[in-house]
Amino acid sequence: MVEGYPFDDLAPWRPRVLFDERVLATPLRLWLGCVGGRPVGAAASYVAHGFHVLALGVVLPETRRRGYWEALLGARLAEHPGLPSGSLFSDMSRPGAERHGYVPITRFTLWRHPRR
Repeated sequence: MVEGYPFDDLAPWRPRVLFDERVLATPLRLWLGCVGGRPVGAAASYVAHGFHVLALGVVLPETRRRGYWEALLGARLAEHPGLPSGSLFSDMSRPGAERHGYVPITRFTLWRHPRR
């Protein structure tokens, strides 16, 4: 996730920098997508109040456009097939999300400020 988004201020990746014990003790579930033993993407989701939230989903830049993002989406959706689901999707992810039945409700911009 650090390399895929990228979160430059968190690179190089180190344990407990992106997620520490407090986050890992929540219902958040993480997926790592690998091809030939090499990580190509990562994703996360959680269930709260009967709603499945797709929290994060990213593939490394050099592995994009090969179906890995949609494979990670499919794996997460298969975990909770009977629950309604939603997320915030980027412009890059929107076409894949729409192919899986997601409907855009609104559009907005998120700004990120690096840690100091």
